[in-house]
Amino acid sequence: MPWGYILVVIILILLLFWRMEKWLIKKFKIDRGEGWIYRSINNVHRAGETALFIMFWVVLAAGIIFSYSPGIIAFIYSMVLCLFRAFMEWKYVRETRRHILSLFGVVVSGFFLLALIAMPFFV
Repeated sequence: MPWGYILVVIILILLLFWRMEKWLIKKFKIDRGEGWIYRSINNVHRAGETALFIMFWVVLAAGIIFSYSPGIIAFIYSMVLCLFRAFMEWKYVRETRRHILSLFGVVVSGFFLLALIAMPFFV
């Protein structure tokens, strides 16, 4: 598969997911908060994300040493991070409904993980 074709497909898929996210925000009246940068909810959330980040780098380093695919590890990390964020948002700021977007992030990461596994070209 030529790289140009793959790049166009990835861009189209990202645009589709971006549009679906906008639709979810409108349909469920989700309060996104201000700015582009994700802000943690409390100290437990911040500590949990820091621990996940450190574990990701340890697993990534071990994966590179033992010849695992770093792309698969990155998408699994993305799914775990979105699941953790969804749980923390559901538990502490349920009224904002931001957990719906975090769960959508799990779906998007899972979709790309399956695509990565299905196409051994990327592994």
